[in-house]
Amino acid sequence: SSAGATTDNQLEVILEEVKDLNEVWRELSSIWTQIDEWKEKPWLSISPRKVRSGLDTLLNQCKAMPARLRSYSSYDYVTKVLKSYIKVNATLIALKSEALKERHWKSLMKELN
Repeated sequence: SSAGATTDNQLEVILEEVKDLNEVWRELSSIWTQIDEWKEKPWLSISPRKVRSGLDTLLNQCKAMPARLRSYSSYDYVTKVLKSYIKVNATLIALKSEALKERHWKSLMKELN
């Protein structure tokens, strides 16, 4: 019957959507895992240049995802976060500079408190 074919077609569409959601979740979850690992590292062990390289790699991973996965808002959110981290990375490089001495840190902490 026509109604049965329509229902089967609707179920196929839903199943395809669920598969895509599962795939985008898997892909983005590996990116969040990497970001979380960086967040757990002590400040002294961070290399901002390596972080920048890693962020670029993650952003490229996102861009390499199939178009059907890039259409999800979760994809947009992750790429937005990665781009904001890339922007902030220049500040991290400046803060890790050898030119930033103990007195600078004290002054910075005084201003922040």
